[in-house]
Amino acid sequence: MIQEISQKLQYLDETYQNLAPLGNGERKTIFLARNRYTGEIVVKKYVDAAVLPVYERLKQIQYCHLERIYDYAGDTRRGIVLTEYISGMTLHAYIERNGLVGEKFALDMIRELLETLEKVHRLGIIHRDINPDNIMISNDGVLKLIDFGIARQKKREKSHDTTILGTVGYAAPEQFGFFQTDEKTDIYATGVLLNKLLTGRFPGEMLYRKEPVKSIIMQSTAMNANERFPNAASMLAALPQEHAGPMDKTFIVSWLPGFRTGKLWKNVVATIGYLLMIFYSVLSVMECSGTWQTCLLEMIAVFLYIWAAALLAANVANWDRHMIGVRKLPKAVMVVIRVFLWIFLFYYGYSLEIYVRCDLLGFPRPK
Repeated sequence: MIQEISQKLQYLDETYQNLAPLGNGERKTIFLARNRYTGEIVVKKYVDAAVLPVYERLKQIQYCHLERIYDYAGDTRRGIVLTEYISGMTLHAYIERNGLVGEKFALDMIRELLETLEKVHRLGIIHRDINPDNIMISNDGVLKLIDFGIARQKKREKSHDTTILGTVGYAAPEQFGFFQTDEKTDIYATGVLLNKLLTGRFPGEMLYRKEPVKSIIMQSTAMNANERFPNAASMLAALPQEHAGPMDKTFIVSWLPGFRTGKLWKNVVATIGYLLMIFYSVLSVMECSGTWQTCLLEMIAVFLYIWAAALLAANVANWDRHMIGVRKLPKAVMVVIRVFLWIFLFYYGYSLEIYVRCDLLGFPRPK
């Protein structure tokens, strides 16, 4: 049997050609791969043989928030797992790009994660490495839990784990070898992740202050595992059903350029910039308020070459990720498109202002 499995291991390794390494780790164990015969693109993972039973169980279920397991094989030492290639970015990359997210987005992500953990835990599997690098956001906005490389099956007869694994900051105290990891280990990491999404910091550095989310974070990240939520379902039930309303400050600044990262100096510069834009806009419209027609045209002109040009160029609300046809383009291409849009809107907006001021109101043309 081992020989048969080893032959399959060799077959998968030779059939699926490595194209490029994925992930940021020094040890390259995850690759984008292509089937030499069919051209199918997959993710090929070299894993420890001990984790293959986990992937065997995961292959039994298909769920929209779980990476799909295509095939696996191994010998007594190592294994290969083939999973779907998810077009998108990690949650870590999403946060790096967009800064702090609003409470609505954070709760939506955590809710989908907990629903996924419910199904995983039901199989007796503990992920043990819930962190932003192991969560993907697909191009169509779907959360995907990936990388079960250090997951384990829960063994009720054991009092502690034999291996210390996990990501610093997200690893629960029991992952340091004193007790056995269980469902509450993933609950701990989920609580840390929720706080990280809302503050950019770990709970020990800065705890989110708004209730009832604050209490949920505190309970899920309790040092004593017995004080945490007992399972994913109980934490899911504790999440507030009503999200932040449209006037909530966190909701507003989560998409406004200059406020998305939560950095003070950027907030100050952005505030000054927006105040100057408002002042100039009001002054320009007042100067052209001779008739309602010229006032309206000047408002359109100011909107185009000041507000629309600036906000679209700054990628307000990450509009490029929501437009069908362009959201899959490379980042460099999107930067060029944003610059082109800025030039287009500024030119036509400013041309309209010249028409209003000089042709309709008789102001001298600028030299």
